[in-house]
Amino acid sequence: MDRRGFEAAVEFLDVSDVYHEAKANGLSYDSLVGADQPQAFPRVPSDRFILLRELAKMDKPVNSGIPPRHVAKPGEKLGSGVSSIDELLDGGVRRGRFVQLLGGPGTGKSQLLMQFCARAHLPVNQGGLSSRVVYLDCKGDMNVKRLIKISNAGGENTSWLKTLYYSVVFSADELHSTVDSVLNLMRRGKRRVLLVDSGYTLFAFRHSKKDQYESDASYTRLLIKLGFAAKRYGLAVVMTEPETGFTPYPPLLQARINLRKGPGDIRIAQVTEPKGVRGSEQQFIISEEGVVDKI
Repeated sequence: MDRRGFEAAVEFLDVSDVYHEAKANGLSYDSLVGADQPQAFPRVPSDRFILLRELAKMDKPVNSGIPPRHVAKPGEKLGSGVSSIDELLDGGVRRGRFVQLLGGPGTGKSQLLMQFCARAHLPVNQGGLSSRVVYLDCKGDMNVKRLIKISNAGGENTSWLKTLYYSVVFSADELHSTVDSVLNLMRRGKRRVLLVDSGYTLFAFRHSKKDQYESDASYTRLLIKLGFAAKRYGLAVVMTEPETGFTPYPPLLQARINLRKGPGDIRIAQVTEPKGVRGSEQQFIISEEGVVDKI
């Protein structure tokens, strides 16, 4: 396919499924990998170009033919315990899928992440996944007392905390290596929930456009890795992100939810992807017991 055809195809592709679409349309991975800058395809948005390029590099490992080790059963979803949020997610975060929570400071991203963390150990019929949790903290400020209070508010004891895998990550390279390590751990099946708080903060704000482009490409590789690991190992993956102009679609994206402040204590959650439910909106409140529905 020539460059014009490639550009035209990308405009109509949902990037979360672009790997399969590209294969079906016979796109040239060699020419894609060989292009050093997104300006080589000026009509293709930068974030989509980077995702396409990094998918191209991963063509062989992604297509390794290794079957999923843990096939998710229909109905296995991790709920937040907040009906307004779970409604946006059609009942919760599905195993084998990826959810992004985006927003500025104080909008409830980390609070919701802790809410998912505190409920993962619950049985499936109570909105959990009977699962241990891997929690990667890229800011180093998770409030354990707050997490315990959220768990107690749900009427649960905190014995599950003994099985929590918690790690503070300080750099982009360390995040890549930590993710590789924990994915090897999660292949065993007891840990089916992976939570990453503020991952993009380790990749943002480089000194030059070239450095930022390389950093965005590294971040995109991380999203690809997490997306395909979710499918292969039946994981429920949730990642929080600050407000940023660079938001490539992870493979197997279930939903991207933007969070913002409303009047007073009210917070607003709005689905921005996928297209079929784009614009759906709910309100919630951050209370002493955690995130709760607006009454």
